[in-house]
Amino acid sequence: MEFNYSYSVASNETSYDELIECVENRKCEIVMADLAETATRLAKVDFSTSIYDNALRLVVRKSKHKTISPIAFLKPVSTWLWLGIIFLIYILSVILIGLYEYQEERNGIESSSLMRILGRSLYHTIGALVQRGSELQVKALFARIQTVTVWLMSVVIVALLTSNLTIYFTAQREQSWLKSIDDLNMCQKVDCKRIGVVERSQHEEYFTKEVTHSIEMNYHRLKHPTECFTKLLDGHIDVSLADSSSAEYYTQTEYCQLELVGEPFGKTHFAVALPKYWPYKQDLDTHILELRTNGEIDRRLATYFQQRNCDVINENQPNIEDGGLTIFQTSGLFIIFGVLTGLNFMCYVLNRVGIFSSIALSVQKIRGYYGSESITVDPERVANPTELLVIVNGFSSLNICAGNKIQDNLENNTSVPYCSTNLGCGFGCS
Repeated sequence: MEFNYSYSVASNETSYDELIECVENRKCEIVMADLAETATRLAKVDFSTSIYDNALRLVVRKSKHKTISPIAFLKPVSTWLWLGIIFLIYILSVILIGLYEYQEERNGIESSSLMRILGRSLYHTIGALVQRGSELQVKALFARIQTVTVWLMSVVIVALLTSNLTIYFTAQREQSWLKSIDDLNMCQKVDCKRIGVVERSQHEEYFTKEVTHSIEMNYHRLKHPTECFTKLLDGHIDVSLADSSSAEYYTQTEYCQLELVGEPFGKTHFAVALPKYWPYKQDLDTHILELRTNGEIDRRLATYFQQRNCDVINENQPNIEDGGLTIFQTSGLFIIFGVLTGLNFMCYVLNRVGIFSSIALSVQKIRGYYGSESITVDPERVANPTELLVIVNGFSSLNICAGNKIQDNLENNTSVPYCSTNLGCGFGCS
């Protein structure tokens, strides 16, 4: 469309009625603003096809106070992560430490019941998990290694929990007291006099129909759209209804003390106000549809209306309201725990089948062959009597910490000279 034109910019204090009257009285040919079609306006002027889809938003002052749930300390961590910590780290460690301790006591002189050992393991593992320790110290080597593993994991868990609690409670304090337009229904949560609505606008039509249900309410009537923000800052109102486009723009550029709350509602669209029976309406509609189709209008909106000069929440921060820190985000922690626990258990199994004892005593055996040394052997720590006989053969002499059963076994199956505690030799068993 080719026109010789001139334009003027209306002041921020210009009301919607004044813009409509400008077209109706032919003081201006068209008006481009955040004007939505309403029945009252259509009786005076005509509108072009839609140039921008709009919705209404609630605008409030940024909150400084928030009522926090009694179980808020659980929310920074997701449910699955809590279950992972409890079952994959705590319960598994309790079982393994109990197993190691049970086997250790079976090899000793004194032996406790399995339930008692598990009870001690529960208490001891809690101490390790909260980094406090306990007076019930474990005796088995592999139980101690597992305790150290739990303690290392707890260092990371406590750090993660502390940081996420800080983020969560900071975000909670910044959350608004208002959740959605439903909170304004019949002015039950907010006094009507503290709700700002631009008079003779699409805001007022929606408010009277959906919020007050056509019942006369004494709400705060605003003269022009800018008062949606200035009256909030002045403290005259607590909440206002505004168009999403202007609300998003102003709260991110000029009025950083204000924020939008709840989801958009009352969807409408903006259009160009035209005189009745304007001869160029069809041409204007065609060009608007072309601009919308090729995305030019969206590009212009992104350039001029979607600026973000005010402080914005870092989008890289974890969204705790969506469930907190997840088990996937901490999967590395569980992998490290699994590797350390698996290695410790594998070493326990190898020790149980006598691999480590065989290696250690084989080294002593080699030393006995070449140096004719006498060594002290504790058969109770060897997997079986047959293995003991294999080990002792070849030494020049042995000191055996053994009872009558082991002593009889040695007398009948080896010719190596030995001295046992039962024979009154002058050495002690450690």
